[in-house]
Amino acid sequence: MLEHRFVSDGYSSAGESGGVGPPSRVARQARAADAETGLEGPRSLTMAVYQRLRSDIITSQLIQNEKLHLATLQERFNVSLSVLREALSRLVADGLVLAEPQRGFRVSPISKKDLIDVTRTRIRIEGMALQIAIEQGDEAWLARLSASHDAMVATDRATHTPLWAERHAEFHRLLLLPCDSAWLMRFRDILFEQSERYRYMFAQLAITQKIPNDRDVAKEHRALLDAVLTHDAQAASEALHVHFQRTMQGVLAVTTLAE
Repeated sequence: MLEHRFVSDGYSSAGESGGVGPPSRVARQARAADAETGLEGPRSLTMAVYQRLRSDIITSQLIQNEKLHLATLQERFNVSLSVLREALSRLVADGLVLAEPQRGFRVSPISKKDLIDVTRTRIRIEGMALQIAIEQGDEAWLARLSASHDAMVATDRATHTPLWAERHAEFHRLLLLPCDSAWLMRFRDILFEQSERYRYMFAQLAITQKIPNDRDVAKEHRALLDAVLTHDAQAASEALHVHFQRTMQGVLAVTTLAE
């Protein structure tokens, strides 16, 4: 299981939580982002907290329906309540967190119905985007896509390392970039993150319970790439459909999700 736990080392600043102390990891990351991008401190702190919580939810460090206590999170990250609330609001917009009146925030639940819905919607959205991408993509895009695929293949998938997950995500996103639709890509990104929660769950079970898996994911990615390289939109859409369906079927076969 990927480790994304954050341990606070006591930072607070007058601008964020009213005290003075050594900078925490999240604060150091935010300051580095400030230096590179010119963003104001609170804004980059919000993004740092958002990214940490997002990662923890996707990788099941924070489990479904888990109550997100503001005081606990505030202590963990050593940021102001306003920064924390903004980060959580972004996660609500992503569908990873639920905000309940008078009850606060909790991690969004997962279920068999949700997995099926996410998968079917991904097939429709990404199938559409992929066909447009194949029509509009140029040789430079194909070269980048091939290089991305090679980098992913060169990384050990068996241990589900963060590097493989990063390269896998990059390959799937790059597939669709020439569709040139901000809305399609926005919906695609939200659905991808939702599906990653289930993929990580399956990966963790496969490793800890030593579940046999004869699925050839590399072959599925290769079939998808080959169809794109030959500009065969129908074959590419079918390969994408098969790829997503097999992931869903694998999760359903080894997990006991609520209906």
